[in-house]
Amino acid sequence: MAVYVGGPCDGQAAPASGIYARVSCGGVDYTLHEDGNYYSAAATGGGVGVQVLGTHAPKGWHDLQVSVNRRLPTSLQHARRVTRATLRTLSRKRRVR
Repeated sequence: MAVYVGGPCDGQAAPASGIYARVSCGGVDYTLHEDGNYYSAAATGGGVGVQVLGTHAPKGWHDLQVSVNRRLPTSLQHARRVTRATLRTLSRKRRVR
């Protein structure tokens, strides 16, 4: 008798082995493995989503995107401005010429 392993349908009876390679139960896809049981993508390490990563991961991903796409270019632009201002100031000094 085939059973679901992992996910919301863990431990429930599954359709007879060998009939379907992939089935859906409780909104999660299960795939048939060699032992005749259906494993969820979360149990086998495949797939990405709230079931796998939890609810905190999208928030962390958003923070990373904001840092890379917004704060990094702003910091680089500020560094360029400071560098230009420093070089301009140094070029005006008599000792540096």
